[in-house]
Amino acid sequence: MAVVLGQRFGVDFAGLPAHMSAIDFVLWQRYKRQAPLVASGLYFDVSVGEGVDVGQAVDPGVARAWSRLTAHRIDVVEEHADHWVILELRGAAGPGAIGSLVVYRSLWQVGPPDDRRVDLVLVTDTFSDNLRSSLVAQGIRLILV
Repeated sequence: MAVVLGQRFGVDFAGLPAHMSAIDFVLWQRYKRQAPLVASGLYFDVSVGEGVDVGQAVDPGVARAWSRLTAHRIDVVEEHADHWVILELRGAAGPGAIGSLVVYRSLWQVGPPDDRRVDLVLVTDTFSDNLRSSLVAQGIRLILV
């Protein structure tokens, strides 16, 4: 399944993105203050991968909605002229945050929107030094906010 970016927002968007948790929103606000955005666009709640199939006996519109709701969702995607950035916002990030980013990259590569490279960034408030080698091995950049 192709990446479903959804609505494009400008980097000056100051609202609460759809489906973003309160904790993620706090991290997002800190990230924007700490690392001023140089992206050309933002996408929130980006869908990657196949959702759960509900079978044939369901209205096609309901089936599409269910598939969208059950697909994997990326918190934020930044669009740049020559690359994309997948952001995982995670309070007290641990191994699960790294795993999420690795899965998102894998699913992104199945049906990317174009041929620009994709970079991975973990935005968190707390992170264990024990996991830094895993970040390096996976090519994930860490931003502590």
